[in-house]
Amino acid sequence: MLVFVLQFLATAARQIVALLFLFASVGKLSKPSIVRRSVEAYGLPRFVANPLGFILPWVELVLATSLLTGFFATYTVMIAVTLLLVFVIAQTVVLSRGYAIPCGCFGVLSAQKNADWTNVTTNLLLSAACIVVLIAHLMSQSMQLSLY
Repeated sequence: MLVFVLQFLATAARQIVALLFLFASVGKLSKPSIVRRSVEAYGLPRFVANPLGFILPWVELVLATSLLTGFFATYTVMIAVTLLLVFVIAQTVVLSRGYAIPCGCFGVLSAQKNADWTNVTTNLLLSAACIVVLIAHLMSQSMQLSLY
């Protein structure tokens, strides 16, 4: 019964994280210049911010697609949790220094919103959801191996 509940929670968490990455990528792909300016606002030099601002929405779109379909689930979840924790670190540094910068989380859909501690908390919760997905997936694999 516990395994069933964990699998259910993991599936729900995977879909929620996937939809948020999809929503974020669409908002960023619709106006790439906002993404690059947002990345640059975190203190990165332009020669880093421009390519990162271009690549980030595509990475989020690939993560969303993989999470929705379940293809390469284990690796995708590991990449997703890493990306979310990078967001947590970047936002924590900026907020600790007292800077007010655009969040950039959803591109044009959040262009007027500044990063705040709610973003950090949300990304930590999404990271925890990814870890639940990873644990459930690994438990599922080990149970399948024990049957053979």
